[in-house]
Formats: sequence, structure tokens, C-alpha cells
Amino acid sequence: MSDGISLTILGNQGPYPGRDGACSGYLVRSGRGAVCVELGPGSLAHLQRHTAVTRLDALIISHYHADHLSDILTLRYALRMAQQRGTLAGALRLVLPAAGMDEFLASYIGAAYRELFDAVPVEDGSVVNIEDLVFTFHRMKHGVESFGMALQRRAESGSAGDSASIGVADRRVLAPKPAPALSPATSRATLGYTSDTGPCEALEALAATSRVLLAECGFSEAPVDVGGAGHLWPDYIGSLARGTGLNRLILTHFAPDADQPALVRAASEAHGAMVWGAAIGETYEL
Repeated sequence: MSDGISLTILGNQGPYPGRDGACSGYLVRSGRGAVCVELGPGSLAHLQRHTAVTRLDALIISHYHADHLSDILTLRYALRMAQQRGTLAGALRLVLPAAGMDEFLASYIGAAYRELFDAVPVEDGSVVNIEDLVFTFHRMKHGVESFGMALQRRAESGSAGDSASIGVADRRVLAPKPAPALSPATSRATLGYTSDTGPCEALEALAATSRVLLAECGFSEAPVDVGGAGHLWPDYIGSLARGTGLNRLILTHFAPDADQPALVRAASEAHGAMVWGAAIGETYEL
């Protein structure tokens, strides 16, 4: 594996998977860490093409909508079987929005499987260290609280820290704090991920401070009520990316019946540069 960070697409649709499709799921790997971001329906099967569930360092869920998390129901079974076989080293770190976390754990994890997960609550501005990866969370604009995130690799000389080891039993939230020392290779985040969001200042800041932006594209065109939109569309995303200095813009979270090539073309025209469409199984070296 490269010493850098890689992004593998496990699912790229929403709010439900189309035929042969899968909803949001992304595997981020570095020299030391392997983190799954989102685990929507169909993504767990694709995850296992690239790594075993027992080799994950963490699972991050950006918001409590089923197309981003429902495969966690069957992930519970996979972790339990690994535990019974003696191949599970310990509880899987599970990073979740603080608001609604208790309800989620009760409904989707349940008391019988709670020991398999080390729950970590986050809020706007929280910084979580996972191995050599640093995630900073930003509240976006959606129907429920949804967190976009900026990802960077921590410099080897930086403090290892263990902010993400705080569990739900502590009843604490990872509060905003200065980020750890990052790699001097760039002042920008290696990867920005929008999660589900409509246009907002946090999204604009994320685009302006990331080298690669993984952006949702839930609408094919601008909605009638642009101000109330909870998703993005290609003309807007492409225009937002124009002039930001992004190295790469990758679209994801397509509607199941969307004409993905047409959406990518529209975003490319607005951007004035090539835009990628996230393809399941594709790995991008960042």
C-alpha cells in the first residue's frame, strides 16, 4: 500500500440502492489505518472485497439516515462471529453524531451487541485521531444533523493522541480543539467529504480547504426551493469547485435512476475542469 491515503468507493447511491448498486460507503486507508466512512445498504459486501471487517480501525457514520448506515445491522453479526472464532481483537470504534446517539445505539446496535462497539460521539468542530489519520467534523445543512469531514494524515512526529478512545459510558462529546500536527506536505486537507448537505457556508469552506472533494450529488438539477435544499446538484457543485484549487472533484450519492455520466459532464462544464464520478470498486490514491 502507498504511504499516502487511498479512497475506495464501496457504494455511491442514495436514498436506496438501484439494481446492482449500493448506497454510500467509503474505505479510507493509510500507512497504518483503515477506516470505513458510512455503511449504507450493499456496501458491507463491497467492503469485504478490500479488507476484512476485523481489520477496520473505525467506522464513521455522518448522520442517521438509513442509506448511510443500515448495513451496520448485519455488520453486528459479522463481528459477533469473528469474536466467537477468536479473530476479533477488540471493540470496533464507532464514530457517531452526539445528538441522537443513544437512540441509534438502542435501535440499531442493541444491548446484545453493544460490547462489539466503542461509541465515540462528535459535534461540530470535533477532531478524532484514528491511527495516523485525523478527521475534523463540520456540521452541514440537511434534514437531520449531518457532518461533513476533512481528512488529513498526521505527521509521524505529531502527538499520537487518542481522542477517539472516549466511549459512550463517559457521557462526553469530543469538543472542538486544535488539530494535531499534520503532514507539512500541504496546508489543505487531503480529502473533504460533504456527507449529505445543501449549499451552506461550511460546505464552501470545506471545498476551499481540501485538495480532493468527495461531494454528494443527490439532485440532477437545481430544486425549486434552493434555499431549503438538503442535497446538491451538478451545476452548483461544479461552480463551487471552480477557482478553489481542488486537485480533484469526485461526485457520489447519485439517485438510483440518475444518468451519472450526464451529471458528471454537467459538473465538469460548470467546473471548467474534469470531474470524476465515484464508481463502486474504484480506488483513488490521494
